Amino acid sequence: MDYTTAPGYVTVDGVRQYADRDPANGVPGTALIAADRTATMVEIMTVIAKAGLAPSATDLTQLWQAIVSIAKGVEVEGEVGFTPVQQGGRPDQGANKINIGLAADLAGILRFAVDGNDLGFLVPSSPAAADRPVRNLIDSTGSGGPWLSSDGWNGRLVGLPDYSSAWSAPSTWVSDTGAASGYRRSPDGLIMQSGVVWHDAPTGALDPTVYEPYFAIPFPNGVRRWGVNILDSANPSGVSICVDVPELDHMMINCTHALSCVWFADGY
Repeated sequence: MDYTTAPGYVTVDGVRQYADRDPANGVPGTALIAADRTATMVEIMTVIAKAGLAPSATDLTQLWQAIVSIAKGVEVEGEVGFTPVQQGGRPDQGANKINIGLAADLAGILRFAVDGNDLGFLVPSSPAAADRPVRNLIDSTGSGGPWLSSDGWNGRLVGLPDYSSAWSAPSTWVSDTGAASGYRRSPDGLIMQSGVVWHDAPTGALDPTVYEPYFAIPFPNGVRRWGVNILDSANPSGVSICVDVPELDHMMINCTHALSCVWFADGY
């Protein structure tokens, strides 16, 4: 911006200025030209825009607001010695007051609060030279829990709810059908199940018996491995146990003698 160059300007103390029209004394006055008017408007609007204000024809205090805003920024920067981070002001951000500082009760740990409400700790990181930074941590509603990803790796975090187990047994035993079973499911989907089938009179005598224990939970896809062992101390020679290929929800055990058995199966 510069001083006016409109026709009829006058020079006062080396500065080009406007002069009033005085026809009685033959003074034509200084012309009002578009360049002067436009320059003034552009200069003012530039200050308003740089302060982040939206121009408003009905608000005649915007230049003042812009000057105050810019002055505050310069003042803060001068006081702290660095350019401060602006808080809020963007989409989906509130204007809350945020406090961050080292925890008084834990050395080297950052603690933060919003509007005076303590929200706990910020997790620190002390990586070795070859370690990779964590890029994203999200509690995915579509993937069954928290996921963590870094350069070249991602996976779901596993917690106690990802494991499940149960054990069941009837309160009374019925001849050749008494049974107890339990399972353990791992986060990768592997299910390990085991149980006991009791004979009501485990004498070890020749007494062909068929057991049909049902799994505590059915296998969703298939049984991978299974097996049976004699449980009773009376274990005569010539005992034969045959196990059919298990179904998803149960297995068939054929024992030639009056004996109780323990079984296992695992799969997905």
